[in-house]
Amino acid sequence: MTLRALGQAAGGMDYTAVGNAIKRFEQRLATDRILRRTTDRLLKETQ
Repeated sequence: MTLRALGQAAGGMDYTAVGNAIKRFEQRLATDRILRRTTDRLLKETQ
């Protein structure tokens, strides 16, 4: 899925805003253990 398509699915966000949000999320994943565990669990459950 493209950043543009993700932005449209999220209510019309610009693709650059989507890219920035992804970068911020990745940075938080690197420092927030609870967020990392939760994300890992959700990914495992949905695969």
